[in-house]
Amino acid sequence: MIAEYFRSRVGAIIFLGDKVIMHEIGIVEDLIKLIKEEINKHQNVQHLKNASVSVGRSLAISEESLKFLFESLTKGTFLEGAGLKISMEEGNFITLTSLDIDIKE
Repeated sequence: MIAEYFRSRVGAIIFLGDKVIMHEIGIVEDLIKLIKEEINKHQNVQHLKNASVSVGRSLAISEESLKFLFESLTKGTFLEGAGLKISMEEGNFITLTSLDIDIKE
């Protein structure tokens, strides 16, 4: 397990196209920050291929919204193009379980 994250968030309703996204935006922003912190612990990282997370169903977070927001919020950054693999499990948590990275040689 790389890192575990949980924070209760309550926010305004946000519309992105026809999608209604509430607390997911703050959670994805924090997830991106956590991913960057983990990547910065390693030297010679060239590219992030995938980040894998486990998400507790009790958080009532849409898997589709998380992927949509991750893609949107990483555009124009070194994380652009990285995939987000999500495993839904019982519980009230988000855990960053692994990072699949390319290393410069």
